[in-house]
Amino acid sequence: MLTTIQRGAGMSQSRILHITHGDSANERLTDAGIEGERVGWDDPLHHGPIPAGLNLDELTDVRAKFIAARGWGEYSTVRFEFQRRNELLAHHAREDEVVIWSSFELFDQLQLIQLLAWFDNHHLVVNPPSIVWLSGYFSDQPRQELIRWFEAREPVADEVITEGSVVWQEIRSPEPDGLRRFTDRSVSSHLPFLQPALRRFLQEYPGIDDGLSRTQRQVLSILDESPQGPVTLFQLNQERESPAFMGDWSFWWELESLCNCPVPPIRVSGGPFVAPPAVAPM
Repeated sequence: MLTTIQRGAGMSQSRILHITHGDSANERLTDAGIEGERVGWDDPLHHGPIPAGLNLDELTDVRAKFIAARGWGEYSTVRFEFQRRNELLAHHAREDEVVIWSSFELFDQLQLIQLLAWFDNHHLVVNPPSIVWLSGYFSDQPRQELIRWFEAREPVADEVITEGSVVWQEIRSPEPDGLRRFTDRSVSSHLPFLQPALRRFLQEYPGIDDGLSRTQRQVLSILDESPQGPVTLFQLNQERESPAFMGDWSFWWELESLCNCPVPPIRVSGGPFVAPPAVAPM
């Protein structure tokens, strides 16, 4: 779980910071020739603590500790890269243009509202960001489409920044009632993918009847049909998501929780569950 910062070359667009969900997206911008500094936000906010009442730097430390505890990176490295990411955001937001690249994936939508909340909290001293909306997976976008969407970007309106900030506060609440109310009402058309993503997020809360998340139920349903290896199980679970949002590391954590709980619903042949190496994107 490392965040890298890259500088592109090609189409001249000076003094821009592009924020994407990670390295693979940054590489796509490089391939498209879109110039500017780039940083991957690269934090799976759908897993782990995001407690209320903390500013970005304080939450960064919580997230770095969580990622290190999961074995997804060394604490000092993750903390350093996240802090560097934060400093780049603060610098460019005050001096230049920040462009947020966001798709319909839950992973992206949670990062988007975190960023909008930061801009809302600093609105007196920063420029509003721009958003590039991707209606498909980043990896599937042709070069010319990325260029076209980038050139069509517009600054985010103040009311949209405020709305994203309100949702970010709700999602950090220990009780999901406010978030559920948000998913049931009409929202700004400038956040077109947010409601569906948050509905999926709410499905990861433990169920009232069985205490399981939707992902855990899907895993058990697949295994009820036939035994599977972990990599195939990951791929079959991805096929049941529309859109898919969970990376392999997060999925291995879900499997581990099902295999190592006091009364495990999954039996592992050949010994305890061991997370496989990284899986190539589908």
